[in-house]
Amino acid sequence: MAWQPSSDFEALGNFTSSMQDEQVDGSGAVIGNSGFTLPSWQLKAKKTFGDGDHSLSFSITETASDEKDVPYDSFMTTGGSFGNVDRQTSQPTATLAYTYNPVGNDMLDLDVILSYADQKIDQEYVAGSSICDPANPNYAPCGFPFPPGGFAVVNADHRYETTKLTFKNTARFEAGTVFHNLRTGVEFKHKKRLDASSAPGGMDERIALFVVDNMSIGERLTLTPALRFETQNIGNRTASYSNDALMGGVSAHYKIGNGFVVFGSLAYTENLPIIDDMTTPAYMTQSEKASTVELGFSYDRLDVVAPGDDLSFKARAYKTKVWDVTSYTSATMEPVTDIEMEGLELETAYSLSSGLYMDLNANIQRGRATAPHRADTGGVSRRINCA
Repeated sequence: MAWQPSSDFEALGNFTSSMQDEQVDGSGAVIGNSGFTLPSWQLKAKKTFGDGDHSLSFSITETASDEKDVPYDSFMTTGGSFGNVDRQTSQPTATLAYTYNPVGNDMLDLDVILSYADQKIDQEYVAGSSICDPANPNYAPCGFPFPPGGFAVVNADHRYETTKLTFKNTARFEAGTVFHNLRTGVEFKHKKRLDASSAPGGMDERIALFVVDNMSIGERLTLTPALRFETQNIGNRTASYSNDALMGGVSAHYKIGNGFVVFGSLAYTENLPIIDDMTTPAYMTQSEKASTVELGFSYDRLDVVAPGDDLSFKARAYKTKVWDVTSYTSATMEPVTDIEMEGLELETAYSLSSGLYMDLNANIQRGRATAPHRADTGGVSRRINCA
């Protein structure tokens, strides 16, 4: 339902409910836990005032998901030892936003956004799904006793409360032959996790400063440098840590002519420690770092074969390196220290004015992870190919 009683006030409401009965397999047997009811809703209102250059909006939403018999380890890096879970997730989110965009002032386009999210995750182990569980038909001893009912981490219920306040401004101006679309801002974030049966809770407080400048140089070249500084205080009742990171990158886009474009980018990012790793003190002062480089070209033009048609294609090669890894282990539960990924992405599309449309896309990627051997093999590093 949408409602606009006046030119300066509007409201929107939405409710969706997805329902599914118990499903049956090919032999007619009921598939356990296959039925669900998932409601979601949203309410939103916006008030414009002043000369139309001020606005205040408020929204509240709630979404839910109900996953049945899914891998606990969604990356499948632990060889199925944790097994599967039934996972229910709900997250209400409230957002209050103020904007100020005065007419005739290209240097000021301000957004102030305050949001609060309360995410709840309930998990329950699916009996017999772990390869370490003697009830599994493909049971393989894992070298340690399997706890009845599954590992504690698999049955853990989590709750995250996140409050975020963001100030950002977009300034548009021209300096010489360069037109700038400059976005600057500061972000304050407070995240709280309650204690779970598998890991302690804690607080993660961050402040970030960022700047992104989209520079149009003439009619052909666009350069976009970006910089972000983030500082963090993270801890719980027993320990606390401080970290900071400076990251950034630059992208370029150049129009050759006749529909051809070349582009590329360089980026360096850091992932600061998270509350989940509070049980591993070595990780709490180590950020996970990554660099990415990409290079490609594209073509897009009308009236190529027939009047009114559109032919486009794009090719992009990329390579990413990740080091000081804290978020990944190998299938044999060994810690991974470095990851490399490279790939080639291809896209092509052709359409006619009659409405006929065809496209073809491919992404070829290969990755390598470096993990140390266990102590009994001399501690030699080795490569794990993950195509």
